Amino acid sequence: MKNKIIDWIKSNKAIVIILIIGSFLRLFHLDFQSVWLDEIHTLNEANPKLSFNEVYDALLVAEPHPPLYFFIMNVVFKIFGYSTFVARLFSALIGIAGLYAIYLLGKELFSKKVGIYAMILLSVNYFHIYYSQDARMYGLLFLTTTLSFYYLIRLIKTPTLKNTLIFGLVSTLMIYSHFFAIFTLFAQYIILLYYIIFPFNTSRVKFFKYSCIS
Repeated sequence: MKNKIIDWIKSNKAIVIILIIGSFLRLFHLDFQSVWLDEIHTLNEANPKLSFNEVYDALLVAEPHPPLYFFIMNVVFKIFGYSTFVARLFSALIGIAGLYAIYLLGKELFSKKVGIYAMILLSVNYFHIYYSQDARMYGLLFLTTTLSFYYLIRLIKTPTLKNTLIFGLVSTLMIYSHFFAIFTLFAQYIILLYYIIFPFNTSRVKFFKYSCIS
């Protein structure tokens, strides 16, 4: 296992360097600014003293967002401590994961080189850095949306039950991260419809079945 990791690092030096730079930008001065109003909502609604049911009830009153992020933060607070730094650190780690996710999407769509270029652009993108230091759900929305498109492309290229189930799962996580993801899901339905009419690498009936399952 150790040798595999070392070999991967040697053969993907550019990716590792970009991840290091991107991580530094997202972790630098992470707790420099005081919390703002929406982060206070995160701290209140994901309070570790609350059960999942109580978190959900609090969201119905105070938040116009789905519960996934707050459920995760509730667990993170219980394990790692209840503080602004912990909340922002989780966002930073999600943001770093987003860098690798955009690489995977670029590579799947075009080539490894395109994936690396996408990583470079995202690693220095001001908005992504900002939301990677914000104790809110936007970084999680980016990550799940990117992975959703990645597995959609994999499903289209290689229509298998495994890819179908993973795409369905990640897309579910996406719409439970933020309600705006419904627009993304609608766009993905249109893409699926196109490949039902003009199937790629499979039969129309088989792809229709997988689309319905997902």
